[in-house]
Amino acid sequence: SGFTSPDALIVTGATSGNASQPTDGSYDVDEFFAEVNVPLLVDAPLARSLDVNLAVRHSDYSTFGTTTNGKYNVTWRPHQDVLVRATVSDGFRAPSVPELFFGQSDSFPTLQDPCDALSANFTGDAASGAQTNARCISDG
Repeated sequence: SGFTSPDALIVTGATSGNASQPTDGSYDVDEFFAEVNVPLLVDAPLARSLDVNLAVRHSDYSTFGTTTNGKYNVTWRPHQDVLVRATVSDGFRAPSVPELFFGQSDSFPTLQDPCDALSANFTGDAASGAQTNARCISDG
């Protein structure tokens, strides 16, 4: 569970920052995790060791359902000084309480300066017209 409780000035938008409403929410999760490491070869030709590692995590969230994620890993050591490892896995990140229950908020609009040549939003090139370029030059 989690919450944010902004002060009255932020709630009403009477500050220089963004207005936002309180956030309050929670969810439950039940999880199961298992992992096993299986040595397949030891001191064999071209394989000082060869291991397989398997893992699984099952999660059951009260807000949006279940997910099952696995990890598969092979570790091969052909020589004492050389180790080769390969891993394939699924990733999952549950949304946070603010992401699920965030109260109403506002944002400042994105502004574009047609004269700022260093900006990613620069529009003061020749394609935007001679009048825009003349204004940029006159404004300095």
